[in-house]
Amino acid sequence: MLLYLLRHGKTTSPGTYTGSLDIDLCIEGTKQVRHIASYCKTLELDSCYCSPLQRCRKTFSLLELSNDCILDDNLREIDFGRWEGLTFSEISRKDKAQFDLWVQQKEEFVFPGGEAIATFIKRVTTWFDELLKNEMDAVLIVSHGGVIRHGLCHLIGLDHSFASSFHISEAGMAVVECGDDWSTLIRLN
Repeated sequence: MLLYLLRHGKTTSPGTYTGSLDIDLCIEGTKQVRHIASYCKTLELDSCYCSPLQRCRKTFSLLELSNDCILDDNLREIDFGRWEGLTFSEISRKDKAQFDLWVQQKEEFVFPGGEAIATFIKRVTTWFDELLKNEMDAVLIVSHGGVIRHGLCHLIGLDHSFASSFHISEAGMAVVECGDDWSTLIRLN
């Protein structure tokens, strides 16, 4: 099975921790998606899945594919809680104690008022495990940077602590070929 993991285009709040906030694409993000749409139209897809957040739904819509799309809550980005919409420097300055705890606890951290990282990882990995049980040749998944990074770690057998090692560009795509008990990263961005 070939998995095409497409991140949504640039949003109206770039550079912020935006997980559960339902924001739209900006003009540049729309252009980014239109640029990759011609490639996506060449794919022979069995199925398409998408996060229900509007930045992903709009990304899928701009691709103008003939395939229907299945919206799935498991493809939502992590909920950053009270850090939603803030930049890295704002978080480290305004919420220093929680920020330091995040650095120390890593995957055991729960975003203040938001989602536990471990819960998010479990949600994403379980979803990919279920998807791979299907008999399909090619699947497009339109989602978020965090979902794609942790999905890649899971699929290719890396510890999730390596997730931040993958830079997923806005409207960037990762392609993974999956077989019985193996997966290979073919393309990144």
